[in-house]
Amino acid sequence: MKKLVLILGLFAVIAGSVATYFAYNKPQITLPQPVEQGFKNPLFYRPMYAYSDLWHTLITPYSITTFQNPLDKNKIHNVLAETYFCDLIENEYNHVKFDCYSCHIMFYPDHSCHHECLLYTIKRYDEEMKWYMITKSDCYTGDSETRIIKYP
Repeated sequence: MKKLVLILGLFAVIAGSVATYFAYNKPQITLPQPVEQGFKNPLFYRPMYAYSDLWHTLITPYSITTFQNPLDKNKIHNVLAETYFCDLIENEYNHVKFDCYSCHIMFYPDHSCHHECLLYTIKRYDEEMKWYMITKSDCYTGDSETRIIKYP
């Protein structure tokens, strides 16, 4: 019985000390507020279709997703996709620039991860085809690919 009273008394002293510490110091936990940002040009929210290959792209202010058309339109399981998260570092009406940390898990056996800087620029509107031509450029190497955004 004495041991139980001693343990309860010790617990009360520790709990009182902790309560006194928090009452005196008043530590505050502040959570970061989400930054609501969107593209200045809503055209960038539309899917970008490949001009020269099977891969297509969908970007948001926080991510880039590349996906492949299904070989058989009736079988969804043929679709491959990869999403990586990015920081939007430039947001202009005619272009957006991302800083991304990309890990190519599916396609490279060494699972290499690296930073990528990607720039999507609206080049022109093709009146006949009813689409915008977009270039996707690597900021470091200058390599670029052409994408289109169909516009009704």
